[in-house]
Amino acid sequence: MNRLRKLFKFTACAVLAFASVYTSVVPAKSLYVIANINANPTPLRTYDIQPAPAYLVFQATANVPSLAGGAVGLALDESSEKLFVTYEGSNTMQLVDARTFTVLSTTTAPGATNLAGIVVDQGKSKVYTVDRNTNNLYVYSWVAATDTLTLDGGAPVALSNTAQAHGIALDEIRGRLYVGDANSMIVRYYDTSTFGASPVAEAGSIDLSAEGQTVQGIAIDSIRNILYTGNAWSGSGSVQKLVKYDIGSGAISSYTLPTSGDNIVGVAVDEDTGNVYTTTGNQAVGGTDTLIVFDSNLNILKNDIGDIGDPTGLVIPRANISFNPLNFSKTDDVDPVTSGDDLTYTLCYDNVGNVSAVNNVLITDDIPAGTTFVSATGPFSTTPTTVTWSVGTVAAGAAQVCYNMVVNVTAATGTTLLNAATIDSDETPPTTQTESTAVGGTVAGVFFTGDGDGGTGSTGPVELLLALLGLVLLAARRLGGSGERVLPGVL
Repeated sequence: MNRLRKLFKFTACAVLAFASVYTSVVPAKSLYVIANINANPTPLRTYDIQPAPAYLVFQATANVPSLAGGAVGLALDESSEKLFVTYEGSNTMQLVDARTFTVLSTTTAPGATNLAGIVVDQGKSKVYTVDRNTNNLYVYSWVAATDTLTLDGGAPVALSNTAQAHGIALDEIRGRLYVGDANSMIVRYYDTSTFGASPVAEAGSIDLSAEGQTVQGIAIDSIRNILYTGNAWSGSGSVQKLVKYDIGSGAISSYTLPTSGDNIVGVAVDEDTGNVYTTTGNQAVGGTDTLIVFDSNLNILKNDIGDIGDPTGLVIPRANISFNPLNFSKTDDVDPVTSGDDLTYTLCYDNVGNVSAVNNVLITDDIPAGTTFVSATGPFSTTPTTVTWSVGTVAAGAAQVCYNMVVNVTAATGTTLLNAATIDSDETPPTTQTESTAVGGTVAGVFFTGDGDGGTGSTGPVELLLALLGLVLLAARRLGGSGERVLPGVL
């Protein structure tokens, strides 16, 4: 087999390995949701995203001002870890720190008057938002250091064939902005590279008329290429459905809420697991006013949170960003690890950001399947499946403290170790951090990692896959012709 064929064969295996890592990881993330559009002040809630069976655990509430027609849209700039809250009938956006859940300043969206859906294009440092019931798209350059939005071109751009824009969803991988039109059962999408001119031509469309529901709430799983939509009110075309459209296959399906008058208001996707999170209620009156978690096949995973108010928008980070008042972190010492070797996890926390002590601090760490416990440091106790650190009281302003847990790896090469740990106290909510470690080694002279960590500025699964494929294309160019020129360090 020649070198190029070897390289492509290796890459295919590596891509599958990466995919297996990232489809099973439950990362360290929080879900953020506008809990009650009608309350003054307006509560935002954050929930710790956890593995089954908990899925969501309440963390905290932050109260933001109630402005104009109420808070509706929610987006996150992962670089600055700032949340944007949009308000119906206003061009004011409230900013909130996603990690500390502190309410920050406001910023103004120049030119807009009646904000609805909002997304952040991380790669372009742009914020996209729409005026409700129009075809006006506002493209802003975002400077996080000064909390400033500058309208590109000085005016909105018109979205061709859209009449009543509400929700928007961004596929940053493919450069597509999907727009929910409350006047239509067709979702249109636009190429983000064409936003410099107005009107913006429609790049394509998706017909959802088979499900008989127009579109307000919308989310895209860019990893699996699946679109999800909902609608908040029968008066705008809701038939109480969460609609799923597989863009790759063209398959369409739905789940219908069983309670009369209930609707899918907001929709978000955790792209690491494929799970879908929705808010429910009724734009007029009634509804269950709760959060529901579905898997990607629209099976309900969690529906026991109860009434949280009158919820609207919600957002789930792509990066590992969470409400984390004790700055809890978890790392492994080597990735990949060789079967039969020891693996050390380091768990750290501090209380630097809090002016008060926290009491009864407890850290629990599930010993990962495919390992056996060896040792730990600090005030720990063990069961066959769990290591627990009874930390006690942590003083205000306390500096970082770290503990180690050592396990021996018994899992076979090619598998992935998943290790979730949670910190909790009387004064702070639970925060979960999850570490994934590939069981493997070096292949063809390249040292690959399957680290599921994130944090600000981390490389996510998509970037890793694209980088790997890019490496192959580069190698293919260098190997073209004789097939004897090699990429240094690879073959």
